[in-house]
Amino acid sequence: MSMDPFFDELRHRLPDVDIVALPPDAAPRTVDPADATVRTDASVADVRAALVAAWPRLCVGLPRPRTAELSWQAGMAAGTVVARLRAVAHDPSGPLARLATLTSSSPGLDTATALRQHGDTAVLRQPVGPDGVRVVIIAQDVGATWTVQADGPPVDLGTLADTWRRTPPRELPWEDPPR
Repeated sequence: MSMDPFFDELRHRLPDVDIVALPPDAAPRTVDPADATVRTDASVADVRAALVAAWPRLCVGLPRPRTAELSWQAGMAAGTVVARLRAVAHDPSGPLARLATLTSSSPGLDTATALRQHGDTAVLRQPVGPDGVRVVIIAQDVGATWTVQADGPPVDLGTLADTWRRTPPRELPWEDPPR
């Protein structure tokens, strides 16, 4: 007999089942706010560099955007966030046609696993690059928009992650990253 009536009854009703109680999750990590700012600034710089580098290759003939929208998404692990930059161009020639041309002319894009199309919208996910950044193309014929999105690797912010995720999206000027 244990000290817990719930588990006693469970053991009585299911004698052939092993019951394992796991310890509670570890306490959230505390990260210094100054360190969090350094980490997130570095992530934004990496994501911006990947987006700026991908634009000419993925957006042939489209003008460079003036800004990109920065938002923070929840990472897969607790206490982590992911920087997301999105840049949008209008493509009156038809984004889905542009995407079809891009995938047929770029041998590095594995369209069998990466392309998903739903009606007038198609999404092409590229593999994660060596810098940990994944570039995603979202083509929508409705509104003629061509969006290139770059998601950075997870940044561990511990208890500050919720604060970053609640930060409203903001526009960043489009600029070539420093070399």
